This record gives sequence, C-alpha cells and structure tokens, in this order.
Amino acid sequence: MLNGDWLFINTVLGLKSASAKHPCPICIVSSNNFLRTARYRNSNDKHSLNPAQPSLLHIDPERVVPTPLHFFLGISNRIILDAFSELLGKNLVEEALKSITTIHSAGCGGKSDLFDLNGSEIRKWIKKGLQ
Repeated sequence: MLNGDWLFINTVLGLKSASAKHPCPICIVSSNNFLRTARYRNSNDKHSLNPAQPSLLHIDPERVVPTPLHFFLGISNRIILDAFSELLGKNLVEEALKSITTIHSAGCGGKSDLFDLNGSEIRKWIKKGLQ
C-alpha cells in the first residue's frame, strides 16, 4: 500500500502535480470534469513528467490510498460552492463566503488557494451556517 499527500504520491509514481490535466494518481479522470468516473491508470498511460523514463515505483492503483484530507476538502468545496450555489443562489452563497474567507498567502496554495476553501474556512462555514 502507498499512502501520502497528493504531491508525494504523484512524485513517487512519476506523475504530474495536482493541477495537471490528469492529476489523479489512481485513475485518468480529466481535471475538466472531476464528477465523472474514469478507468484505473495502467502502465500504458503516459501522463507523467517524463514519459520516456519509468516511474520510481509501479504500484497498482488499487493499492494507492489517498489522504482523507483531499476527499474532505474536495467534497466540502463541491457541496458549498456548487450545490449550495445552485440550490440557494450564487449571490447568497458569495455573500456568506465573504465572512469566512481569509487572506491567503500568495503562491503558497496553488489554484485551490484562489478558488476553493481551506480546512479552517470550511470549519467556519459549518459552524456559522447560512445565517
């Protein structure tokens, strides 16, 4: 079994970062549509930093255990930013987000730092709710 954060898993497997076109170390889902399903990665997939070189390790996708943090943050962001926006209206959700979002350090968190909520912001959302 291989476990670690997304950066570690992708580095060990010779894959690109979490902001790549096919970021998942387990399947080949496109970053354009994370809500669809995709087949497991296999040795013929060349979504790597250097496709001519073999990866450091070959681990079957069924044996990779992503960190629960990625699931928690990903699902929470989808619920808050997508589902609530659709159910309650984008303007209401954006107003509620203004009171919980923090000022992020430039260059420290990647694209998610600009477009998604971090763990402490999600905690504030849950505690505060839409009041």
